[in-house]
Amino acid sequence: MASLICSESTLKQVQRYADQLHTLVSTYSWITESYVVEFFVKDHWGHLPVSWQTSLESLTPTDISETLMSNPYAGESVRSNRTSVWPLSLLAFRAATHALSLCRSVAQPAKLHPQSGRNPDLSHCYRAHVKPKKQHEIERLAEVIHLTCNQAGCHHVVDIGSGQGHLSRLLSFGYGHQVTSIEAVGCHITGAAKFDQEVKLYFERKAKGNDDTVAVTSPHHVICTVHPYITVEEFLSAISAHTSKQDNGTSHPLDGGDHIESSSEKSTHQDTCKKRKIESTRQISHQDTVGSCCDDQKSSCKQSSCKYPPVNLEPTLTKASTSDFRTPTPSTTSTSDQTRLESCSSQVIGGHLEINPGQDFLIAGLHTCGDLGPTMLRTFAECPSSVALASVACCYMRMSFCDKSVDMNQEPIKNDRVSPQSEQLQELSFSDVQLQHPGHERLATPSSCQTAAPKTVPRLDVGFPMSSHVRTLCKSAGTSLIFESLELACHFYDGYRKKLEGNDPSLLIQGYRAILEVLIQEEGIELTQSQDGARRIRKAVSSVKRAHQMKFEDYASAILSKLDLQSDPVRIRTLCKECLPSWHNLLVYNTIRQLLAPIVESLVLVDRALFLAERGIESRLVPIFDPVISPRNLVLLAVKKPR
Repeated sequence: MASLICSESTLKQVQRYADQLHTLVSTYSWITESYVVEFFVKDHWGHLPVSWQTSLESLTPTDISETLMSNPYAGESVRSNRTSVWPLSLLAFRAATHALSLCRSVAQPAKLHPQSGRNPDLSHCYRAHVKPKKQHEIERLAEVIHLTCNQAGCHHVVDIGSGQGHLSRLLSFGYGHQVTSIEAVGCHITGAAKFDQEVKLYFERKAKGNDDTVAVTSPHHVICTVHPYITVEEFLSAISAHTSKQDNGTSHPLDGGDHIESSSEKSTHQDTCKKRKIESTRQISHQDTVGSCCDDQKSSCKQSSCKYPPVNLEPTLTKASTSDFRTPTPSTTSTSDQTRLESCSSQVIGGHLEINPGQDFLIAGLHTCGDLGPTMLRTFAECPSSVALASVACCYMRMSFCDKSVDMNQEPIKNDRVSPQSEQLQELSFSDVQLQHPGHERLATPSSCQTAAPKTVPRLDVGFPMSSHVRTLCKSAGTSLIFESLELACHFYDGYRKKLEGNDPSLLIQGYRAILEVLIQEEGIELTQSQDGARRIRKAVSSVKRAHQMKFEDYASAILSKLDLQSDPVRIRTLCKECLPSWHNLLVYNTIRQLLAPIVESLVLVDRALFLAERGIESRLVPIFDPVISPRNLVLLAVKKPR
């Protein structure tokens, strides 16, 4: 594996790297800001240089994969049956996209059983209720967090956006860390406490059968929304909270991890979770394939020889002993370690886990969605007690600022809501930024966690650019990343490449959908101009099964009928005859967009590393997940210098 190190000694190199990324993204913003579903409506093919069209129009799906997506900087051979010489601009584009994207390859692929999908490196108690993808992620990230904690000299981990607590559970029971998990959705916390109880009972039965004494550390769960304008004081107050129920002695000693939830809040959270689960089935997305990131939300994400970024091998991530993540430390542990584990265990079992505000801790987040990623970084940079960071981001398009009306030339804002420690961040803010993008649901903070923001928050620190260096680049160019570009950054690059390599029949549906968009805009353009209309289109399209086995005429008629739009057989046949022969060109255009997806994501992540570097914090971006299993596989690691 290779990592990008952003430190005092490499800062100039990383800044030059950011310059190159920004130049590439800005030059081809007309591609990153487009949608394949509008390929025929807006004639995307006609916007490509004529020399590109001539070179690429005859490629088959397999040829597209082998000629455009093969990465020579990763040791892959570029095979081609081309009979003509490609223009220098196309060759330069392909080389730049491969050379500049952050390395995502890992030394060891995911160890998942080919039939069951289970991870053999995890004990059954950690695999229960966890999908194979998540098993792979928590096993890898927990090991990295454990080693980072050792380097930082801290024992406490704060898991933000913990979902049902799968990562927190492994860190707590498996590695013996003191873990506080923060989650906004109450029903996730309820599930996490239930699963904690199952793991605890598993180890108690195992210890009883072996006549061993095992001290287990249970996670401490807090229901709280970490909103973008949270202060350090509010954050520390949230993680220092303890369960009033257990303080009153009403809980059973073997209950799961502590969580803050009154009876009225429990009902509210359950209703909210059900609402979110319903809404998730109606999410709007275009035909483009987006990588899976936020599993918990869905349930209620060869070393390069690139010469541009300062690539270094990260410190060896030695494999922790099997006992580290399969069973808690037994009674044979040293006296000091055993005392520490028993102390943590008694705090949880006794129902009083109160964190000292001055206690050092690591902030962790597995696929922190939207605003949560930037908020984690700001909190980490401002909070003296937060000494280390392990952040895996996703869903960049859900950041609040994703609005085309943002004026890059506006003066920085002053936000009275920010704590004194963050005054230095004020200059990085945009003004007149939308609080949240339409369709991005933000849950309210329960009354038990008093960190709610003012009812009216007109302006907000942005999620991109975070660093002053990248902000200067964006301001000079007069552009920034918008919703479409950031959604592209979340695409499943390797998944699309596999479809091309195998000439997957489902690729034809992309052509069908783009032709259908022409008919929809002719007969009912108002549907494309509202959220409700987009939902109707998505529902109608998804209701047609095995579309690649249908004729386009039948496919279009079925969907237009569901949308209550006129279905003209003559127009449908004419349009099919005009557009369908060039559906391979659509695949080429989509592949060109896919090549830019890692570039956009690299720019976002490097900007975050520069944000930390500007505050004197060294960081590194390391690929830790198998990209075929988990597309968002880069973790941002940072450890502050000793105070």
